[in-house]
Amino acid sequence: MQVETTGKYVLLVAAVAVSIAGLYLLSRLNYLLFHSSVEVFSIVITFAIFAIAWNARRMMDCNYLLFIGIACLFVGLVDLLHTLAYSGMGVFHEYGANLATQLWIATRYMLSVSFLAAVFFVNRKFRPSLVIAGYAVVTALLFGSIFYWGNFPTAFTDGVGLTPFKVASEYVISLILLLSIGLLIKKRSEFSGNVVKLMAAAMAVAIAAEMAFTLYTDVYGVANMIGHLLTVVSFYLVYKALIETGLTKPYDLLFRNLKKNETTLTNYAAELTVVNNRLEQEVSDRKKAEEALRQHDENLEDLVEEKTKLLKDSERMAAIGQTAGMVGHDIRNPLQSIIGEVYLANSELSTLPDSKEKTNIQESLDMIKQNTEYINKIVLDLQDFAKPLSPCDEETNIEQMIEELLTNNGIPENIQTEANIKKDTRTVRADSAYMKRILGNLVSNAVQAMPDGGKLTVKAHRERNDVVITVTDTGVGIPEDTKDKLFTPLFTTKSKGQGFGLAVVKRLTEALDGTVTFESQKNKGTTFTIKLTYPTKQK
Repeated sequence: MQVETTGKYVLLVAAVAVSIAGLYLLSRLNYLLFHSSVEVFSIVITFAIFAIAWNARRMMDCNYLLFIGIACLFVGLVDLLHTLAYSGMGVFHEYGANLATQLWIATRYMLSVSFLAAVFFVNRKFRPSLVIAGYAVVTALLFGSIFYWGNFPTAFTDGVGLTPFKVASEYVISLILLLSIGLLIKKRSEFSGNVVKLMAAAMAVAIAAEMAFTLYTDVYGVANMIGHLLTVVSFYLVYKALIETGLTKPYDLLFRNLKKNETTLTNYAAELTVVNNRLEQEVSDRKKAEEALRQHDENLEDLVEEKTKLLKDSERMAAIGQTAGMVGHDIRNPLQSIIGEVYLANSELSTLPDSKEKTNIQESLDMIKQNTEYINKIVLDLQDFAKPLSPCDEETNIEQMIEELLTNNGIPENIQTEANIKKDTRTVRADSAYMKRILGNLVSNAVQAMPDGGKLTVKAHRERNDVVITVTDTGVGIPEDTKDKLFTPLFTTKSKGQGFGLAVVKRLTEALDGTVTFESQKNKGTTFTIKLTYPTKQK
């Protein structure tokens, strides 16, 4: 089978090579006959594409071929006129070589723009009659510009060659074809077989042809001949992609989306069957549960459920406390060892000469340090939440503490920070370690709430005998459905986190006889307020 397939390709390549060689010899013997043969071949292909697309339009799922088919009808008509106007044909002898060149440019613009526009109708419906009417108007305007008004730019000057407009147009057409290739490849999943490869190859060869057409100065020259040979190859590839595929494998080409939809519907049907069985089971289970519930007193049931939930929560939190103590002890010691080793490695690395290896090692050490700091925070949160609290009554400089948090806490450059600490609140009577944990967690939460940057503001002022500290961000805000759970242990809306940060803030604040509250608006930001409800001493 493989030998047979290889033989077919060999014969195909041989046939193409012989055809191109024959056309080349024909161009040397009689260029006018060569040109007419090439153009007639192209025109036949365009009309054949239209014929297949038009007659199969009611069966098509993908409108790409239909749009190109309609376009090819008008491309073929303009190309036919170009063939008749070519120098030496004697049909429009009073116009000279410029007329054929103008019609050629018009044809190539129409074809390239059609390739580009067709990609946007792969999955979109349109009325063929409106497209035909549109192309008819465009074709009439082109003919009027060339034959009647005479305002179509000159493309060829006898004795001089191609005009700047003609050369520039070939480059513009090439760019349009290149863009068409990119969009077609992007939507390749909507096509079957080798359609995308062949169409992309056809447009690529067309680009090469356009480049050749920028070089000739004589309409019978070699560059012009090469451009026409490449045009033959391009239209042959279009033939392979659209005509042959449409005739030999019509269902693959015309019903590609239908087959995909059928497969999708089959999968959906299987999923619906599974869901239906599950729903039937759930309905059955629910009926049994309802029957059982009717046998019990509702008030007693609610009371039992509530007490059971409280008991489970208390047991769960007790287990978390025991686990936190063990985990904190078991992790902290090796963590300190890792931090020490990273410090020593950084010290030794600083003595080495600069190199790529040194940079890579430094990046790895920075990553290790960052992650050990994150693990250390988790351990601290666990221990702070689980251990018995006994705050120290000491004087704490919160102004200095806030300044250190805003400058040495790894805050991204796209976040602006501001601290506004009133003179009478620079120091407070509170456990400094507790205050550092409370403010550190709130600042860390604010930074995480502003992934795209923003402003972080920390303020402190007096309200009678109370000290009020606010931490404000301009981040994404807190969703309404999570606000009542915000201080619950193990609850988090972040992809990275354990849900202890704000629970620790609440627990430590209450241990200081204070309160913590918050206000938040979606996409506007959040403000956490710490109120220490006991007298403070000004420094």
